[in-house]
Amino acid sequence: MKKIFELLFCLVALIALLISSQYLENGDDVQNDELIASSDNQESAAENVAMLSDQE
Repeated sequence: MKKIFELLFCLVALIALLISSQYLENGDDVQNDELIASSDNQESAAENVAMLSDQE
């Protein structure tokens, strides 16, 4: 009977670990998307500055 509870506990711990690792991977994806958007904004800002300086 004790073995059954140990196995159940291990199974629950494994599922929790899988869920948390999946959550962390999704968090990394969101951070990567934000970094990509930020770099795109910086590039477009740099292009705008270049165009303004060309017009002057």
